[in-house]
Amino acid sequence: MDDVGQSQGGDEGRQSKAPLIIGVGASAGALASIERFFSKLRLNPDQAVVLVLQYRDAIEDTRLREALQRSEGARLSEISDGQLVEGGAIHLCPSDMITTVHGDRFAVRRAEQARAERATIDSFLVSLAEERAEESIGVVLAGTGGDGTLGVATLKDHGGLAIAERIGDGQSNPHDEGNSAAAIADFVLPPEAIPEHIDVYARHLRRLEEKQGFDEVLAAAATSLARIADILRNKTGNDFHGYKQNTFLRRVQRRMQVVQIDDISAYVDFLRNDKDEAQHLFNDLLIGVTEFFRDKKEFDVLETQVIPKIFEGKGAGQQVRVWVLGCATGEEAYSIGILLREHMAGLDSVPQVQIFATDIDGRALAAARVGRYRTSIETDMTPDRLARWFVREGDTYCVVKELREMCIFSQHNVIKDAPFSKLDLISCRNLLIYLNAELQNRVIPLFHFALLPDRFLFLGNSENVTRHPKLFAPVDRRA
Repeated sequence: MDDVGQSQGGDEGRQSKAPLIIGVGASAGALASIERFFSKLRLNPDQAVVLVLQYRDAIEDTRLREALQRSEGARLSEISDGQLVEGGAIHLCPSDMITTVHGDRFAVRRAEQARAERATIDSFLVSLAEERAEESIGVVLAGTGGDGTLGVATLKDHGGLAIAERIGDGQSNPHDEGNSAAAIADFVLPPEAIPEHIDVYARHLRRLEEKQGFDEVLAAAATSLARIADILRNKTGNDFHGYKQNTFLRRVQRRMQVVQIDDISAYVDFLRNDKDEAQHLFNDLLIGVTEFFRDKKEFDVLETQVIPKIFEGKGAGQQVRVWVLGCATGEEAYSIGILLREHMAGLDSVPQVQIFATDIDGRALAAARVGRYRTSIETDMTPDRLARWFVREGDTYCVVKELREMCIFSQHNVIKDAPFSKLDLISCRNLLIYLNAELQNRVIPLFHFALLPDRFLFLGNSENVTRHPKLFAPVDRRA
């Protein structure tokens, strides 16, 4: 990429810039979807497609090549380790390998896991998102199961665009349920309609490149952001006025890219008038702010002082019930699950344990149900814990089955929906900060009602319930 700065604008300048990468994940069993997608794809010289196939050797090579050659203006290229990403090409990932992108080159290595546990699509899409951020597009066609869900979530988290194939009658809402990429993607479309969306987004990215830089946009956007926060408060009840401005603007810009609006004041009007956009923006604002054992000291207090008390006097035939609110992509629910399981390992008689993990955003829940995470989680816990509770799959880690089965993930709005009951622990961390005072005063008595007597409420370290001294007393003020 050294020559980028030397070009003199125009087409020549675009040629020397690294091509826009479109990562496509597909199943070898869904050849019809592959044909429908590639028959409508018109590849520009400044775009590259990378096709990651599950079980590639299950398709006859001639049939695959025939399907791909329907794409206008593209040549086929087999990927090898260290190869340059070239514009105007459909790059094919080799069978039985993990392929990722680093800078403007591919890295290929042999997959160590069994066939069904390689996460080949997720491994590629995660590397694409981390490498190219908003200049990345991910497409997941039908039939890939949970593989692709983490990749799509990571693309969105980094500001890229994620599209999945719509299956079935088109009547049901793909975001309502399930654990597939379609539950998280920005757009869910028939395969032949996806290329047009890629085209529009690519043109939008080009226009943004030609306009001013991010800092000028931030200065110009300050008043619009205040208006956006007002609209969000009115429509969702959540207050984002204190949200970090840079992050806030990036999330707003991401939504502007998805709905293809260039001007922030035009977006304010769209947000005000569209029935769903406030919810989409709200979901995007809450994305990517979670990790395993976030705030280590607080989790230590939970492990040593709270969890032993929860299990006191409870044996077989009894229940321990936990509610995790705003569970997002599941890290916190699984963290608490790990602590509960580790404590249960030392008990003679074990009660039944259930974790109800809820979020307003059905899309995040899809990722939580799959329970697959990036390798960056290695820094969130000890190697022993990682080895006991996770399985390495490609460039990802998957939560073990016994832990996944403890957690029931469901969509829930704490302001509108009935609370769970007879609970031993409620974890509501860093959710209250987004609720205004009036909503907090409604929610906290609800928690008191939902908990059994002398049970526990676990809050984020910038939250408290000091306005309700009759309902709650601190176990540990700092935690």
